[in-house]
Amino acid sequence: MRLTDDKIDDTMVIAIDPGDMMKPCAKAMENLCNIYDGSNHVHAKGYHLCQVTAANLAHDRIVPLYCEAYSTETEDYPGSTEKLTEIIKKVKTFTGTKGT
Repeated sequence: MRLTDDKIDDTMVIAIDPGDMMKPCAKAMENLCNIYDGSNHVHAKGYHLCQVTAANLAHDRIVPLYCEAYSTETEDYPGSTEKLTEIIKKVKTFTGTKGT
């Protein structure tokens, strides 16, 4: 984010995309959690993923801002709403009031 904050302007839309990352062959990765793979409509083991991207309305300039993989199995996992709020606050510290 520190490399992109000067590339964000007021006309850009900032989008949050929560998703998941399936790890079907992983047996010993730490904190694997239960996820639902919406693409294949199956329950699986893996990690939750949250990506934040900024784009102008013409979609000819896209700026990736943030991406984090996390697990619901860690001791300090705050909850899904709290986790998204935490990520929004991180992005806002760099973008300020720029973007929508």
